[in-house]
Amino acid sequence: MHPQGASFEYIEKYMDEVEGRLMPLVEAGDIKRLLIRAPRGFGAGADFSNGMAIIVLEDWAERRSANEIIVDIRARLADLAGIRAFPIMRQAFGRGVNKPVQFVIGGPSYEELADWRDTMLEKAKDNQNIIGLDHDYQETKPQLRVIIDRDRAADLGVSISHLGRTLESMLGSRLVTTFMRDGEEYDVIVEGNRDNQNTATDMENIYVRSDRSHELIPLSNLVTIEEFADASSLNRYNRMRSITLEANLAPDYSLGEALDYLNHLASTYLPAEAVISYKGRHWIIKNLVTR
Repeated sequence: MHPQGASFEYIEKYMDEVEGRLMPLVEAGDIKRLLIRAPRGFGAGADFSNGMAIIVLEDWAERRSANEIIVDIRARLADLAGIRAFPIMRQAFGRGVNKPVQFVIGGPSYEELADWRDTMLEKAKDNQNIIGLDHDYQETKPQLRVIIDRDRAADLGVSISHLGRTLESMLGSRLVTTFMRDGEEYDVIVEGNRDNQNTATDMENIYVRSDRSHELIPLSNLVTIEEFADASSLNRYNRMRSITLEANLAPDYSLGEALDYLNHLASTYLPAEAVISYKGRHWIIKNLVTR
């Protein structure tokens, strides 16, 4: 896991380092195939704040136990500065590769949830059997907030809808019409130059046309731009705002013991309105037993 907003150049050097540190396990006969990928996710939205290594182990009779290899990998990647590395074993149930501990905290707002999350992380840090405790609400995604001076825009004859369409076109893309050719319909999409969409200054250099005077007016005369960091996604569980704490376990520490421990912390240090749920392996086992 890398800082939110990281570039491909940033992540590339770290993924090369991860590969170099794991290659000895290939040469030793523990790993059959090693695939390094960045970004971790698939699809159009490339987020280079994370990458992954997919590891296929040799036949169990020709290598150490998987748990021993996990411990070895964790030790090899522990001192990598600038990233956090979490080796995760594919779960026995289902198809997921999440960490076995999936402890969900639900509540009325993400601000309160973040406070409760910090309390849980602080109290649980001394439990050495819960390894790599992390969460899915990272307020580190660089973002820009555009605040429109509505009075100023009205004085200059710029409508809010016109301003919004200009930003949409220059910073994203906008479908404006379609046309027919050889019996096929094609979309016409307008968008700005990608080389001019990198900084807040680029945004201030955009011009918008006045509906009254038809003159081009710099966006910097109409808006204030604030830089801030926020989470890249706002998750819900059972329709409730939620943050999930996730972790690996020491070899001799069971999932039940970990959840009992976290439940104790929650009941002791969190307010009564905090709603506790579970995902992952615990949820699957519970449903198998109750059916």
